Amino acid sequence: MQLGLTKKKQNGIYLNIKNSKIVKSSKDKDGNRFIKEEDHYDHLTGFIKDLNLVNKSISGQPYKELQITVDTPATTDETDVKYQRYTLTYNYEKPFSTGFLLSLDNADLTKQIIIGVYSKKATEPGYKPSTYCALRYAGEKELIKWIDGYPDIEKKMIDGEEIKSTKARKDFINKTYDSLKEKLKDINIGNEIEFVDENAEADEDDGLGESL
Repeated sequence: MQLGLTKKKQNGIYLNIKNSKIVKSSKDKDGNRFIKEEDHYDHLTGFIKDLNLVNKSISGQPYKELQITVDTPATTDETDVKYQRYTLTYNYEKPFSTGFLLSLDNADLTKQIIIGVYSKKATEPGYKPSTYCALRYAGEKELIKWIDGYPDIEKKMIDGEEIKSTKARKDFINKTYDSLKEKLKDINIGNEIEFVDENAEADEDDGLGESL
């Protein structure tokens, strides 16, 4: 059996999140990546097909990157639907990824989902605004709520000093990620789909959009 079998294109277009926007990078003639002004988006719509974790590093500091595979219907012919595949990436331990996983585990994974991005001012001075995630079903306005059970930050007194621990939260997120991987695997078994040619233009909305 094949998981999300592709006939033309498999890796798709990689997207990242910068300054609370979904961005698509391009390459110049020398192979250097840059982001066009028009390639900043507020949301991505499609079927969530897979999740992966990849070890990365920035300035020598290791981190885990969450990679979200999204397939967006790219043609209007309902008898021969082709898809555009995107891979949305972000730091696994940041609020965006936490909110995404907690909402996704409470969602119907057989439906198209809108992945929205927004920012919120830091509660403490000197910190940059954080980037967050909001999910809802395509065509609906109500947000998908988080699953129950997400633990509070643990506070302990050690030698008269209050120490905060996020271990319980991290363990919960890791279990949520593992659970979603299995759910998506079960949904996609035997699901054969075809993708648009790399240079072909979609018939309609490509899944990336401005504010609704």
